[in-house]
Amino acid sequence: MTTIQPLLLAGGHSSRMGQRKELLVLPDKTPLFIRMITLLHESLPQSEQIYISLRDRQRLHELRQCSPALVRQITPDTLHILPASLAKAGEPGIPIAVRILFDEDLANQPGGTEEIGPAKGLLRARQEGPDSSWLVVACDYPLLCRDALDQLLQQHEKQQQPAAHGHEKATVFRNADGFAEPLLGIWTPGALEDLSRAVAKGITGPSYVVRHSGSTLIRPRCEKWLVNVNTPEEWEDVTRELETSVEGQS
Repeated sequence: MTTIQPLLLAGGHSSRMGQRKELLVLPDKTPLFIRMITLLHESLPQSEQIYISLRDRQRLHELRQCSPALVRQITPDTLHILPASLAKAGEPGIPIAVRILFDEDLANQPGGTEEIGPAKGLLRARQEGPDSSWLVVACDYPLLCRDALDQLLQQHEKQQQPAAHGHEKATVFRNADGFAEPLLGIWTPGALEDLSRAVAKGITGPSYVVRHSGSTLIRPRCEKWLVNVNTPEEWEDVTRELETSVEGQS
């Protein structure tokens, strides 16, 4: 199997939410993007860095300003992020290296100058690491946990058999309604090649590729992992659940 790299997608408009989803603050005061990066790091500790896909460089500035105590810029496209749990405990810890991928840098590729939604972040990752598979997590799954990503990784490893011409398939979750969650899964080089071809034909939805390329769809062991937030009301519901969960553990 190919090397699996961790990728957080945070390039959406978040128009229904009214603010950037990755900058939403959890009940413990941690920005959502830091929690998700920490989660990816815990799931793939062997990875040298976590990748995050942003629309443009202005978004990086806002990301840094959101939590300056936890985020330090090392180079124009590299951050060091301190997990919030270490910061609260007053422990120095080892920061997580984060490599920024900008959708606007998708040059000389299908859809490179167009508005094609999350496909642009996926194709930008392919441009960065064409021989890698990518553990992809969108920033709108706030109830996601390590168990969910472990299930994805384990099922992906089981499903990958020597395929014709080495064309490994994607592995993604399937929700209770039977629909794929293409932004919560593992995208192989072959699946990303299929996506690139689809975008070149004007078909920009990652769901299309998942449905038509023989991808593996798996049911999560816990349905709440797939809770997706798009509106302030949905975010309020999630924060109430998180607060209740914390109270139950205290």
